[in-house]
Amino acid sequence: MFHQQITAILLFCLLSLANGNEYGSSKYSNTKYYSPYYPSCKPFENKIYQLTVTFPGAVPLYAGLRLLPNGMFDEIFSIANGNNAAEVGANFALSNRYGYYKCLSNNQMRLTGYGFLYKTADVPFLATNGADVTHDYRFQFDSTGRTLTGKVRFGVYTAGSDPFDTNNVAVFPGPIGDVKGELLKFRARYDLDG
Repeated sequence: MFHQQITAILLFCLLSLANGNEYGSSKYSNTKYYSPYYPSCKPFENKIYQLTVTFPGAVPLYAGLRLLPNGMFDEIFSIANGNNAAEVGANFALSNRYGYYKCLSNNQMRLTGYGFLYKTADVPFLATNGADVTHDYRFQFDSTGRTLTGKVRFGVYTAGSDPFDTNNVAVFPGPIGDVKGELLKFRARYDLDG
C-alpha cells in the first residue's frame, strides 16, 4: 500500500512538471501566444513598442518602450528636450526612464519607471536641482501581444529623495493618461552587406 501511494505521488509530480514545462518550451515563446492564465513575460522580452500617451486636455506624446529580459525596461520620449507644455502641461526636460515590469493574468502588465526632470527656471519645483520622477503603467495586451491599451500616472519628487519610499509625498502628482501601443517590427532599413 505504501509503495502504491509513493508511486502515485511521483507520477502526479512528473505529470505536473511536464505540464508546467510546456509553457517554457519554444512552442509558446513567440508573440503569437500569451496565456491568460499563466503570467509569463517571456513573449514580451526583447520587444520594442511605440506608445502614444495622451493626458487630459493635452496633445499626444510618443515614447519608445523596450522590454528587456528579467522584467526590466527602458524608454525614450519624443518630447524629452523640453518645449512640451502642450503634451504635459509645463516645459519639462526629461531623462530616459528605467524600471521594472511584471506580467499578470489576463494579458495584463504592470510597469514602474524611474528617471529625472532636469533643472529649469521655468518650473518652480525644478528651479533648484531638478527632480526625481516615477511613473506607473498598467497595460492590457491583445491576444497576439502586438497592441496594448492602458493607463499611466507619474509623480514628481524632491531631487535626491527616494521616490519609492511610501512616506515620500510627490511635489507634483501628475494626471492619469491614456496609453495605446504597438509592437514595432524588426526591419533592416539598409542592406550594408553589398
